[in-house]
Amino acid sequence: MSIFRKLNLSILSRETGANSNEVTIYINIRVTDLGTKRKSVGITIPKKNYSNGQIIGRTDIARNAIKKIESIKDKLQESFDDLVEREMVPYPDLVIENLSREEKNSIGLMTLCDKVLEQKNLAVKAGQSSKDLPEKFRTLKTQLQGYLQSSFNKNDTYLHRINFEFISSFAHYLLSPEVNNGNVTVNKKMSNLSQVFTYAVKNDWMRRNPVDDWRSLPEPSTNNEFLTEEELLKVYEFELENDSYEIVKDAFIFMCLTGLAISDTKRLTYKQIAERDGQCHIVYVRKKTQKLMEIPLLGKAEEILKKYYNKPLQLSKKKSRIKTIEDPIFPIQADPLFNKKLKRMFEYNELELDFDISSHCGRKTFGNLVSVKMGMSHASALLGHSSVKTTEKNYVDNFSKDASKERNKDMVKFLSNLS
Repeated sequence: MSIFRKLNLSILSRETGANSNEVTIYINIRVTDLGTKRKSVGITIPKKNYSNGQIIGRTDIARNAIKKIESIKDKLQESFDDLVEREMVPYPDLVIENLSREEKNSIGLMTLCDKVLEQKNLAVKAGQSSKDLPEKFRTLKTQLQGYLQSSFNKNDTYLHRINFEFISSFAHYLLSPEVNNGNVTVNKKMSNLSQVFTYAVKNDWMRRNPVDDWRSLPEPSTNNEFLTEEELLKVYEFELENDSYEIVKDAFIFMCLTGLAISDTKRLTYKQIAERDGQCHIVYVRKKTQKLMEIPLLGKAEEILKKYYNKPLQLSKKKSRIKTIEDPIFPIQADPLFNKKLKRMFEYNELELDFDISSHCGRKTFGNLVSVKMGMSHASALLGHSSVKTTEKNYVDNFSKDASKERNKDMVKFLSNLS
């Protein structure tokens, strides 16, 4: 005797642990006489957009949530109907399993990346994330494609084929000469990859996150990668192999005296220079954090600015024009080329360091100079760090307190001379 059963779908919410102002949305699946089962739909929305089992509001987040929920409901109904048609008992667990089986065979890694990117873009639009966030996931997608092509000669793979071996091999690919990421960068990218798979788990496309078993790579201490007083003075006197190294030298010294990252130095214009109480300052929005910053300019940094303001803007080998206040001050090359020339400049002048020189050394040098003269909290503020702990851990020399005391005395004297 056949039994008539009906599928009933409703939505409910649960507060997230991270933010009490947000709720995670679930679909409650109830089948007549067969019980109920809850399924996460992988959506988190502001609490104000949920009321009595309904998504409310006219924001993009609310509209997209409603659209996604309706799509999942349709698929659950199709899964239920399929089980009934095959004369199988449509238990709620089986309805979900049947749906997951179908989606598992159709959803690929690149599709998952696109879905996560869509969510990140919506978060930026809603003011919940920084503008740089989606770019990190676009880069991750590109590197996943490179890994698939390099290792399997494929452009994509299904989610059910991804396991710990896949994750571990991808991490090694990021470390390979082809990509050339360091341990710190790899750890950050694997953390982003974990977010991608978390989204898949929430949508029941994967049973568990394959990154969970991966262990972070050891990260070397980086707070000794800055120049001493003597070393910075030597950079001032560097002889140049040819004229192309002049901009590298000047821009690097400028970063040592202002704490600007190379990304912000590239974008710096004279429009961002302002006078405060007779002292010139750089007023800019830091690219990495979108935080408004104000940095006082020391004498040598001002000299460099004046030098490049008087230089015409080179449009091509034969064309140039006078700079405007909106033109970039420093005609800096791409980061890898800049760092390559910087390293070559140190080698040419036979200045040996116990670390690999890079543009970031300038920012660390500034952090140490300021921490000595004005204190750690001031250094942290001028570097744009959200926490003093970040400055202490990665930017300031804490290795030998006795050695630091003597070294710091010299730095205070040196900084006083500079200003």
